[in-house]
Amino acid sequence: MLKKQQNRLSMFEAVHSYLKENESAFAGTSELVDAMNTLRAKIDGIIEVEDLRSNVSKGRTSLKNETRNAAVTSGNALAGAMYALGKKTKNVTLVDKANVTISALDSMRDIELVLFLNSTKELAVDYLQELSGF
Repeated sequence: MLKKQQNRLSMFEAVHSYLKENESAFAGTSELVDAMNTLRAKIDGIIEVEDLRSNVSKGRTSLKNETRNAAVTSGNALAGAMYALGKKTKNVTLVDKANVTISALDSMRDIELVLFLNSTKELAVDYLQELSGF
């Protein structure tokens, strides 16, 4: 919620609290009592929508982090197998392309990680038979 929206919600809550404290002054007027109840319902609705919005974004963030961690782990395992194969066969090109650490993968932006994983996967397809032992 933006600061301006938070301030407006605080103002609505202050008005409702003031009306609640001085309810005895207008308790006989049903229109004012109905308006006060409507105000409380709208405040509760705003709070509920804000809670839903904040929880949805938390869910998306945690799902993205889980997916990214799984991709980094899988990519590191594949790169490690290709690195070991390159060392075993003395293939300098393969060693150079597969020489990556988890921290290097973690520091990549999302698009860089996707590009690296796709290129590693394409390279692994070329060495599929040899990689079966790793």
